[in-house]
Amino acid sequence: ILRFGHCTKQVKRLSIMLTRQLSAPVSRAVVAAMMILYLSHFLACVFYYIVRSQNELQTTSKPTWENFMKTDDMKWYIKYMYALYFTTQTIFTVGYGDYLPMTITEKNVASVFTLIGAIVFALIIATVSSTIKNANISSTASRQRREKLLQYMSTHQVSTSVANCVLTYY
Repeated sequence: ILRFGHCTKQVKRLSIMLTRQLSAPVSRAVVAAMMILYLSHFLACVFYYIVRSQNELQTTSKPTWENFMKTDDMKWYIKYMYALYFTTQTIFTVGYGDYLPMTITEKNVASVFTLIGAIVFALIIATVSSTIKNANISSTASRQRREKLLQYMSTHQVSTSVANCVLTYY
């Protein structure tokens, strides 16, 4: 949980840096993508921890996701990749069905991940629509300033060549 707070600070710092170098919509898209990647990683770790804890606490030989995956002799990073795959398939789709939650605990976790996926999808849609709305507002304001400038130059009888130069740089 402490690392989550540290990650949030880093994302804010990155957002400020990107906004200075890129446009605000591009910066928001990059930050949103990074947060989605971090969320996927975090949830994969949570899922794997729950599965491992469940195996250690279990007294019967009920099948679990880890048993189904036959991960006993796999290296930790391969197990992590399977957990990440399962998590991303659960969050961003309805899952392929190739790796299934086996116990009630795993099914509950998968259900929570599905709800989180719906929230993430809603946030993505909200970010995109907000970006489009803001771009439309800024283009409308720019067009209104340009029209005022044209009206001013017309009222003050600015020559066509000077008006074209001004509009080129405006």
